Amino acid sequence: MSNFTSKQELLTIIIPTKDRPYLLNRSLYYYTKADFMTRIIVADSSNKALLNETKKICNKYSDRLTIDYFNVDVDTEISEKQHIAAEMVTTPYLLLIGDDDFPLKSTIEDILIELEKDKSIVAAFGQRVAITQIDNKTSGFKWVKSCPNYSGISITNSNALDRMRKQPIPMWQQYPNSVFRTKPYQKAFKMVGKLEHTQYAEFFTQSFILSYGKWVKYNKLFSVCHQESKFCRFKDRYLFPYYIGKNGSVLSGISQNKWSKTVSLLCDLVGKEIAAISQQDSKDISFQIRKIYYSKLVYYLECNNSLSNNLIDSDSTTLKIINNALRKIGKFYWTIVLYDRSGGIYEFIIFLFGFFREIINGRFFKMVFNSTTSVSITGLMTSIKRVGSLDYESDVLLHASSKYHKEYKIIFDVWTKDPCPQQLEENLHNN
Repeated sequence: MSNFTSKQELLTIIIPTKDRPYLLNRSLYYYTKADFMTRIIVADSSNKALLNETKKICNKYSDRLTIDYFNVDVDTEISEKQHIAAEMVTTPYLLLIGDDDFPLKSTIEDILIELEKDKSIVAAFGQRVAITQIDNKTSGFKWVKSCPNYSGISITNSNALDRMRKQPIPMWQQYPNSVFRTKPYQKAFKMVGKLEHTQYAEFFTQSFILSYGKWVKYNKLFSVCHQESKFCRFKDRYLFPYYIGKNGSVLSGISQNKWSKTVSLLCDLVGKEIAAISQQDSKDISFQIRKIYYSKLVYYLECNNSLSNNLIDSDSTTLKIINNALRKIGKFYWTIVLYDRSGGIYEFIIFLFGFFREIINGRFFKMVFNSTTSVSITGLMTSIKRVGSLDYESDVLLHASSKYHKEYKIIFDVWTKDPCPQQLEENLHNN
């Protein structure tokens, strides 16, 4: 495997963090329990009140993990932190992962093998399970709820522009947390390093990476991540002011002052990269990228009723009712036409087959009536829709028959011991 003696030597892990030292502590503890030998770069922008605590936690695990820590100013953009961290990577691959995520070593190693075999793959990931506390801790685990976090699809088109068309807006699906080839990732984040990291900037960094090849999703458990609930909340909007925007919406993101100018700049930069690879005219490619981006944006806003209702007079109640009905018809139409994308009809076909299979084998009803964690009929159906089966429910993963049993048991034990290690206090935001 190249000049490396083990698969883990091919990889560097990047963990961006800010004001969450006790959460980072839990993650690093997991890496020791799971015997990760990979170099870990912790990119920190904590405020003064928590900066030293974060350093102490990194030092705490430095005898068991290879940790390189650096800190930047509290106002540094997440894209700049990722750029600085990426420039520190010397391995051929890197994994970007959250400070509240637990990646599985076996799946990462499998993905590294695939990347080594197939040079047309530029990035890859797998199934991501969310786990959350929904009630006060009691005996047993009925206070624990888990489910596959997103669906997501492989992006494998031969044409770079078609690969860009397959991206979802917004980018909340698993793509950002993937195993990447280092060189394209470094170049992509050098491009946006100084920019406010908004949802549209993320579209272009991913487009840049996709210009180098396919982005593959494998049906393997890739990571387990924290999900917010009223019992455990530590993701405040102030941590991501530009990405989320004032109201946490794509519409508020594109309302930011530099949006139009930034989009034009990024279209040109990505266009030049594709042109250099494919020997095409960069201006034409940039124009095509701009059309793709705006088409996807309008489609997203219309499907979420954020566009046309804003064009109707405020007292036009009847028109809004008619518009909402037409929008639902249009959404159904696009589900059919865009059949092979997330949310397309292909996803529903997989759901139907998976649902009937789980009914016939009895696992669906067994989970409903005899689950050790909190489940619901709706939740189980959502799980099947996202991954095509119930293979990624906690009860299944914890069973000795699951191929992920040992790894998931470590994650489950670490998480349930301390499901909410840090509540962010309001006064910390102002220090």
